[in-house]
Amino acid sequence: MKAVFVIDDDTHSDAISKHGTFEEALAEIKRLATLPWDSEPNMAPCANWRNCGRRYDIVEFDASSSERWQERSRTPILEINADGVFWLVPPGSASYADLTGSAIPGKDGRDRLPSQVVSKVFELIRRDDVRSVSCPFNDVRVWRGLVREQLRRSKKTGLPPQEAFTLCGPDGGMCEVPFEEWGGRVHVPYEGMCAGDLVLLPLWRKFFVEDAEETGRLSTAARLCCHHLLSPRDFGELSFATRTPVGDWVLYQSKTPYVPCDPLDQRKK
Repeated sequence: MKAVFVIDDDTHSDAISKHGTFEEALAEIKRLATLPWDSEPNMAPCANWRNCGRRYDIVEFDASSSERWQERSRTPILEINADGVFWLVPPGSASYADLTGSAIPGKDGRDRLPSQVVSKVFELIRRDDVRSVSCPFNDVRVWRGLVREQLRRSKKTGLPPQEAFTLCGPDGGMCEVPFEEWGGRVHVPYEGMCAGDLVLLPLWRKFFVEDAEETGRLSTAARLCCHHLLSPRDFGELSFATRTPVGDWVLYQSKTPYVPCDPLDQRKK
């Protein structure tokens, strides 16, 4: 059997591209996910495109016959529209990890950030220009390290934990992360996410590159105060921030002089 894998926009019955393997098609969809939703090739091919979007499936065809290909399987992968990027691959699967480069929800409901990302977080939080962290993931390894650093700084400075090193978590709560048992203090926002000197960007959070090109500030792109930003999406080289690959993630560091974010206004003036 001669197999061909087609990326198909199921919403509009629009074949986007052909590939020799499933993995090649996955790589192309990952690339499409980093592009704007409202310009080609992601802009929906219909008059109502502003209120529409794309849904990318990978369709496997038996192309043994040159006259008519036979569809063998169809795998929904990604939706992209004005509301954001939405992965349709089952969480925890190898395909999900390959595509998103993001946290993989385990069977216990906890996130699993890539090891290289965890190591980079632990490296960054020892810096003088990281005094607060916003992490909307409930990866226990990450939070153990964050709380450990919070307690170290609190002991060194004599300040309460959140004043010494401000930590903000996910708005969904942290019932699976026993940070209080470890002696830590973490702010859980009512909705959305908080600012921080170091921000870990989730896939659902929009990033406004064009606006930031005008102001020259990384915080403008993230729509919240930050000096370092770890992202599972690669936005390419930016004029307002340096870019460092971290496995499948990217670290962006602001080119403007460091000014502490202090998201909860905890520190005494």
